[in-house]
Amino acid sequence: MRSFIASVFRIIFKISFLKKDYFGLYKRVFLPFNLFKGVTKDISYRNGILLKLDLEDWIPQNIYFLNAYEEKEINFIEDFLKEGDCFIDVGANIGLFSLVASKRVGSSGKVIAFEPFKSNYRILCNHILMNQASNVQSENIAISNVSGKMRLHLNEKEKNFGMVSGVSNEHTYTEEAMTICLDAYMETKIKSRVHLIKIDIEGLEYQAILGMLETIERHKPTLLIEINPIEKQPQNEKIETLLFKMGYRKWFLDRWSKVTDKKEDGDCSNNYIFMMDNQDPTVL
Repeated sequence: MRSFIASVFRIIFKISFLKKDYFGLYKRVFLPFNLFKGVTKDISYRNGILLKLDLEDWIPQNIYFLNAYEEKEINFIEDFLKEGDCFIDVGANIGLFSLVASKRVGSSGKVIAFEPFKSNYRILCNHILMNQASNVQSENIAISNVSGKMRLHLNEKEKNFGMVSGVSNEHTYTEEAMTICLDAYMETKIKSRVHLIKIDIEGLEYQAILGMLETIERHKPTLLIEINPIEKQPQNEKIETLLFKMGYRKWFLDRWSKVTDKKEDGDCSNNYIFMMDNQDPTVL
């Protein structure tokens, strides 16, 4: 029955104006009643990407019901990456960005997907196998400024495995993960030039950047970074200061996924593009 209800809602949300009611339904019905507990759905996402979605989780729900998640950022990756490029996904979750990138860079390109949380990592690996994405290299490691170990925290009540964080908060579950500096990883594992790095690791973005300064200096990749409001994560203010000193400039994505120098009114996204100051994003 739960699976049937999910199928009905997916049809309902195909109507454009009803998509606006999705978050309200999620907060009032889907989440409090755990309406889709135990429901998994196999779908074909854009460009034939195969996904097996656990509908208890926030991100798979978005993909299944709305056929979209962080659509502006996904579109940007598709527009930016080219055949043969190298993409690094720091905080890969179930692999959505990595799989889209895999299609774009092709057999001559490379995708490295870092996902430290074991549950997400298992799904990521399954998705790589399902899609025969041989150009994706998955790593069950957290990127940080030191090599060692850290604790990951999750509030299971939120039903959002994308909120796993190394920052201590209200949580019901923890697990240990290995950490490594991207610079150290690059030195031993990857010799390709890096074109694009996406970083979304729930509050530890600054530490990750500190551990990849040599990579950034050498390759000067474009960066797609989630920077949450400073009042929530004060150290994020340091990210911009550091990158500006390295010659980067901050950009935004408009509703058409085009790079722009101004944030649109009503844009609630915390994802930002950083490119070297001498790059012209309008020629992408």
